[in-house]
Amino acid sequence: MLEIQQAHTSQQVYVHRLQDKLDNISRYRSTIKIQEQIIRKFESLINDSTQAQEQIVQQERMKERENFKDISKAEEKIVQSIPTEIVANQNAVVASLERENKMLLLKIHELEFSLEKAQLAAVAVHPVRANDDTLEQFKMELEAERDA
Repeated sequence: MLEIQQAHTSQQVYVHRLQDKLDNISRYRSTIKIQEQIIRKFESLINDSTQAQEQIVQQERMKERENFKDISKAEEKIVQSIPTEIVANQNAVVASLERENKMLLLKIHELEFSLEKAQLAAVAVHPVRANDDTLEQFKMELEAERDA
């Protein structure tokens, strides 16, 4: 009988270990199921986030395209609103101003040449005026005449 009791006790210990293992397996399975649910939720969140980001990027690109189109249209309207007469008129005015500028430069050179000639003549006629102070005063008088 003692042997049967020992066998029964050892069998109970063995059964108890198996039950503990079964409980652990059951807990592991439950934990695995919870982790799988969490992983699915994370995947769903990541997918939703990625899709939302892609939508935002697409919307921004569309806005940029629309803005570019609007800017291009505005530029085109501005260019079209400038009459060709104004451009032609502007070109004529620029050409006229360039001619006038050349004539004024030529007149300046002529006056400078005349001034130098007058200075030389003044020195030749009036050697007393050859000193620097008198010469400077004479230049100023001639420049005043030229400006008038």
